[in-house]
This record gives sequence, structure tokens and C-alpha cells, in this order.
Amino acid sequence: MTDVILMNQLNLVLQFVVAAFLFMAIVVKIKGRPRLHGLLMVMAYVQNLGLTLFIMVPLLLAGLPVVSSYSNMESVVFIVHYLLGVATLILASFLVARFALARFTILNCRGKWLMRMTAFLWSVTLGLGLFLYSSGFFPG
Repeated sequence: MTDVILMNQLNLVLQFVVAAFLFMAIVVKIKGRPRLHGLLMVMAYVQNLGLTLFIMVPLLLAGLPVVSSYSNMESVVFIVHYLLGVATLILASFLVARFALARFTILNCRGKWLMRMTAFLWSVTLGLGLFLYSSGFFPG
């Protein structure tokens, strides 16, 4: 098994862990435990940032995947996945920084629309990544 395939499979498994953290964070938010919600979101963010920096970016810099044609559906989906992923990381970084600056206390912020937008983008990006993996766009 090559390193690329191993990295892609590890990334896939750990993305499911990130998704589990996101799901648990939504459940505890609904149950009225906002501090735990924030902590779970920070854990998901840190793991996702690590996956991005240590697996996805090195694979991208190594030339995988190669976008050969913009008429290929997977190539277009990859570009959208990439752009939405960058936007999601920027928004999530802002939210995590606000939470950390508030000493990990409840934000009660007026920016709930920003949290919802970030959660939506994160879900779409994750779904697009799963689509790309299942379509064979990423070796694995």
C-alpha cells in the first residue's frame, strides 16, 4: 500500500471522527449545554485543521489530485470542495478564536448566523470530500 493511499484512507477515517464530533456538538447544543457544545466544536476544529495541514495540503502539494480538465465533474467538485474548505476553515478559525478569547465560556453572541453558515459549509465540504473519495478521484 503506497503512502498516498494510506494517507487518504487515514484521512477518510478521521473525517468520520470529525463528523461524529460535529454531530455530538449539535446534540448537546439542542440539549442546552452550550459550553460542552463549544468544547466539542473546538475539538472538531483542531482535528480538522490538523488533517488539512498534515494530510490534505501535503497531498495537494505533491500533485494529488491532478485537475486535468474543468469539464470533468470530479475536477469541478474538487475545486468547489477546496474553495469551500478554505472558507470554512477561515470562519471556524474566527469562531474558535472568539471562544478562546472568552476563556472558553458561553459566547451568547449575535453571530449565530455565522455559526450556522460555518456548520452548513462544513457539512457541504465534508459531503463533497466523501463524494470525491467514493468516486475514485482520490487514490484509496
